[in-house]
Amino acid sequence: MIQNITIGGKERPIRIGMAALAQFEQQTGESFIKGFKLDAFKLYDLALLIRLGLISGARQHNDAAAVEEVPDVDGVLDWMDDAGDIATFVTVIASQLQSIAGKAKEGVAEKNVKGPKK
Repeated sequence: MIQNITIGGKERPIRIGMAALAQFEQQTGESFIKGFKLDAFKLYDLALLIRLGLISGARQHNDAAAVEEVPDVDGVLDWMDDAGDIATFVTVIASQLQSIAGKAKEGVAEKNVKGPKK
């Protein structure tokens, strides 16, 4: 699911999908599969996930220039400072993660209905 957030002085698409989560896991060592908890999130982790989501959102729109505009994590933290409201970012991340969890549940339910492959 792609959403738009205002960050870095303009509205930008953000998408946290499997690629962003895999990159997050690789960079932090944290696992989403083993019961990730948003309330235990560190600010740096939030900024990293936002950064990865912004890159993914730009790629979904085939916007190479927007991908290049996304700064490193420290730059994203500066963008977040300028935007002011951390609750907005937490809400967007939670919404993105709920979307992924819903898709995962649908996939499991579909497999259970169809049964195993022969």
